[in-house]
Amino acid sequence: MPNKIPPYNTGKLRIGSMYEPPRYNNMTEDESRLQNALLGMPDTTDIQREKAAWGVILFVAIILLLVVYAPR
Repeated sequence: MPNKIPPYNTGKLRIGSMYEPPRYNNMTEDESRLQNALLGMPDTTDIQREKAAWGVILFVAIILLLVVYAPR
């Protein structure tokens, strides 16, 4: 770090002179899916499918209840 002015200079100690902002790793969709699979985390599409399946099951159950208990 050549000629970088530290934010705080106490005379003996330069506070923050070696600070570097954290580097962010932008993963592609494939890399993210692979990491989730290796860590055993469910994929977002799996969660969406599960929610959709529960919605269909609930809808069918309500229709069946209405058919069975419909007034005659």
